[in-house]
Parts: sequence; C-alpha cells; structure tokens
Amino acid sequence: MKQRVFPTVLMTTVLMLFCSENVHSGSHQSLPERVKESQAGESSYVLSEGFRSIKWGTRLVDAKKIYPDLLFVEQIPRTDPKYLYYRRKNENKKFSGLEWDRIRYVFTNDKVFAAANVEMRLELEDKDKAIAQYNDLYQSIAAKYGKPFHAEKTNKEGYPFVYYSIWHIGSEGVSLELKALKDHSIYKNSGVETSISMLEFNLHFYSKKAEGKVIDF
Repeated sequence: MKQRVFPTVLMTTVLMLFCSENVHSGSHQSLPERVKESQAGESSYVLSEGFRSIKWGTRLVDAKKIYPDLLFVEQIPRTDPKYLYYRRKNENKKFSGLEWDRIRYVFTNDKVFAAANVEMRLELEDKDKAIAQYNDLYQSIAAKYGKPFHAEKTNKEGYPFVYYSIWHIGSEGVSLELKALKDHSIYKNSGVETSISMLEFNLHFYSKKAEGKVIDF
C-alpha cells in the first residue's frame, strides 16, 4: 500500500437534496448513545447535545476551556468567512470504531460551535475497503435514525465516484460521504508538485439550531 498523503484543502460538504435512489438500510450495531471519550478514544454522542465534549452553541472562548489545545486551522471562505475551523493538538482520532486522519470543530463567524467534520483519505486501491467502511457506518446510522433524507451511490465507469447519505434529525443532522478526488495537486518532500487521485471519506455532524438557520456545508 502506498504511503498516505494528506494535502491541505478548503473543504465544504454540500447538502444535496435532489431525488435519487434510496439505498438499502438494515440493522447493525448502532452508534453509541452517550457523550464521552474512553482511554481508547472511542467516542460516542447524543446528537442533539453536540460532538464529544462540546455542546452545540458553545462559544469558542468556552470551548477552549473544555479543550485548551484547540488550534485554528482555516476560515471558509478566506474573505468574509462564514465558518472557522479548529482542531485539537492532542485529539484522539478514533471514532465509531475507525481511526480517522483528522477531526475538525466548526464555529460560525460569531464563534459559536455549529458542526464537526471527521475525515480520512485513502489510496484508490483501497476502494473496496473504503466502500465496506462506508456501508458499515451507513447501517449503523440507519439503525439509529432510520432511512436517510437523501442517499445515492454512483460507481459507474465514466461517472464521478460518490457515495452520499444525509439524515435530518430535528434541528441536527448527519451526513456521510465517500468520493474520489481526481487530479489532486500535492507537494512531496522534494517540493515537486504532482497530481494524484485518491479517496476522501467524510462523516459530518451539524446543528441548525446552533446557528439559527440552515448550515450549507
């Protein structure tokens, strides 16, 4: 397996609300119920409360009291930003049974906690493994919240590869996405730019109530 490469990107998860074929949902081990982090890093949650130890609507200054190691990453857009992305310096990246590459906490421009992104990157040759992980998480979420509001799977030659599902649960939501990134520019240690194709796997949590309107990640 090739060594993973993690380029810095400005990433936005788009809420796709058009009609599409619903994928099959079935019973599976449900996502945990309570908010806590064990020594192994296995994190669980009550979606209506927040993500890990930070509740939705918590102001940044108070979030830093909970996680003093919160570090600013980027703002989106760069000019007139709507969202501020933070990460923890000492984050335990195991979540829902998987080891992720990064976990980011999203605050509005008013510095209110409104969303969380959990992300990993995989090589294209790990596509079957990535699809299996997606399907496991999909079944787990569906067992807890039922069929998604929207779901689609596109895995045909000549079409962009994407698996996507989104659940609306009251004023909160969860989206799950696996997609191919084609011709993605990176810089290796030599400083030489090259283009590669890889997979991006995202688990996204958000609260509309925390911001007071629909969040368009």
